Amino acid sequence: MQINERIFVLLSEQGKTASALAAYLGINPASITGWKNEGSYPSSKYVPAISEFLNVSSEYLLTGCDSAFPIPESDKRVLEHYYKADSGIRKAVDKLLDL
Repeated sequence: MQINERIFVLLSEQGKTASALAAYLGINPASITGWKNEGSYPSSKYVPAISEFLNVSSEYLLTGCDSAFPIPESDKRVLEHYYKADSGIRKAVDKLLDL
């Protein structure tokens, strides 16, 4: 999937409109329509603002990946528990792992 396609998928998933994105970017809605209908791409100068509007990283917007080294779901759950734990538990885990 290319960036222009990803933008429209994200807009749809989030219930946002191309017009709202155009207003956010301060550009003509026809430009965004061109991304969809003509297969053109947004200028790189808009990528950070589009990412912000869509609540995704620029990396995700450009590549479809959140990280060059994706974290497995099981590891994400471990991290969530670690960050929810109180500081004493985190210190004990850090000591156990020799961090």
